[in-house]
Amino acid sequence: MSDLVRRLQLLERAAKAPLNLTLPQAHALHALRGAGSLRMQELAESLGLAQSTVTRLVAPLKRMALLDRRPDRKDGRATRAFLTDFGLATADKVEDVDRVLYQKILERLPGTRRAEVVAAVELLHDAVLALAEEGME
Repeated sequence: MSDLVRRLQLLERAAKAPLNLTLPQAHALHALRGAGSLRMQELAESLGLAQSTVTRLVAPLKRMALLDRRPDRKDGRATRAFLTDFGLATADKVEDVDRVLYQKILERLPGTRRAEVVAAVELLHDAVLALAEEGME
């Protein structure tokens, strides 16, 4: 399983290289696209990273005009990150790259087994999410 995860990460990194994004940066864009905006602590939790790491991750994204930060309206001590219009367009490109990559992978499977593999991956995804939630309690 470790080898599979590592090889998928290598494929993702190579696929995203033309976008000039690291995998963690692409994951941050994906998280922000789904949420609209996140407090830095929420983004850190979403990515499974320390808040200080996320702060360093967000800085180049801000310099690249992909996201911006502003004080949280409910808690002035907290900062929220949100995607700019350029960031939203780039997040869409990240999704397109992912879609193409995973389509290429599925195309390498026998057509009669694709649905079976997709169902198995969905089960694995659910099991991983459940285990992660247990670990967070």
